[in-house]
Amino acid sequence: MVCRHEGSKEDVKVKDVDQGAKKQKRKRLSSRAHCMARVGYRIAVGIDYEIYKFIEGHTHKLASEGYHHLLKVHRNLDYGHQFFMAKCFKANICAVRSFKIYSELVGGVDDAGCRKIDFKNHSRDVKSWANGVDVEILLEKFKRKRSANNAVSIENYKIFGQTISFDAMYNTNRYSLIFTPFTGKDDQGRCVTFGAGLISREDEESYSWILSTFVKCMGSQPTMIITDQDLGMRAAIAKLSVPLRDDPDFKLRFDEVVWSDAYEPNLHMSALFRTTSLSESENNFFKRHLNKHASLSELYVLFETAIETQRHDHDALSLADETSFPELRTILDIEKHAATVYTNNIFLEVQKEIQYVSAYCTIPKCIDDNEGHIYDVDDDAVVARNLKFKEIPEKYIVYRWTKNVSSIFRKVGQNRFGSSTNNCEANADGLVSLALNCIGIVEGNVEAIQSLRKMLQDFLDEQSKKSCNASSSSFKERLIENFYD
Repeated sequence: MVCRHEGSKEDVKVKDVDQGAKKQKRKRLSSRAHCMARVGYRIAVGIDYEIYKFIEGHTHKLASEGYHHLLKVHRNLDYGHQFFMAKCFKANICAVRSFKIYSELVGGVDDAGCRKIDFKNHSRDVKSWANGVDVEILLEKFKRKRSANNAVSIENYKIFGQTISFDAMYNTNRYSLIFTPFTGKDDQGRCVTFGAGLISREDEESYSWILSTFVKCMGSQPTMIITDQDLGMRAAIAKLSVPLRDDPDFKLRFDEVVWSDAYEPNLHMSALFRTTSLSESENNFFKRHLNKHASLSELYVLFETAIETQRHDHDALSLADETSFPELRTILDIEKHAATVYTNNIFLEVQKEIQYVSAYCTIPKCIDDNEGHIYDVDDDAVVARNLKFKEIPEKYIVYRWTKNVSSIFRKVGQNRFGSSTNNCEANADGLVSLALNCIGIVEGNVEAIQSLRKMLQDFLDEQSKKSCNASSSSFKERLIENFYD
């Protein structure tokens, strides 16, 4: 065994390919000091080993006691560090910020058990390990997803997929592949992602492939596709279906919804879709969750986290629909009925129309006929077959904007891992919450802290002995794979 300051740093001469260019060299300090301190062991007859050489003197100053915790021998990324980093990675938190959060949780940087550089090196090692098997990891995840039969996206598309937005995003992965999400609006008027794909070029062939593949996965093509003026997209959409400009019915139907979009059942309140602002909102959402340095497998992990966040936010709004009630602005019974039918966010849009009609619409003339009453309302003739509307007729209620939609997804059983949840992972995550609760309860109680510490330390020692019998390489691979599960 030799001292870590043994030997000397060799002078390495860098040969530049371009002799005219100046190549910058990274400035590094050397820990080599020609130290000869060492201990020599050898196997001896009758005993395990014997010391045959011992040189005690060092040629350099030893580290002060106050700095011992910074020495490499006292720094070790244990199971807890690596588990924590894997969770931070899935939340798109870099290694440096992960270290800051971990240090705060354990009481400070001096109590972290490692340094910031150790977190950065571990992240580098994980990504280096995945470089050679990036595609294999992604395909394996797809196989597991397929067997889990996660139907949430398909169910979303069946209800909200009549009109979708299709756009391209850049800087989402290290390979410069173009990220193309398919987006609609859910019952809350918020973005809902049906799926996404990666293409290498923005041309007609690539867009045609990804559109046809998406339609094949979902089982049907949308009624309307909203996108920008990209010529490749336009050509691909034209191949997928008859363009709306060539539909003889389209102009007539569009004119019908100009004033009555809130109650037009055929186009599903299409006025709530604001051209490409839907794609812009979706792009901003994914920019907060994706990383331009991510590999394919890392991109998919971050995409899963983003979708989970999106669905969680939808659940929170659905809960508000069940437990809260919007404020009414008129005395009309039809407004009260609308508040019970539509989700809160959609009701606010309908309420604006009801307020406008009640405040500004005038009836200059009324004519009776055999079928009912004909009113002239601001020069537009409308027929009212019942003078007292207390409810919106059912045939004018568009199901996709109602509160009843949310109950479907409770039956689907959506969660991060599909219908067949990975129990080991779920239980491990539950332990984190349990441990934090225990720490919070004993905070400030010295006796309880000591009791909990002893209990956890005994359990850790017991499990560490068992893990020593397992293959260290396989255990390390499992920890690394946690980054991509």
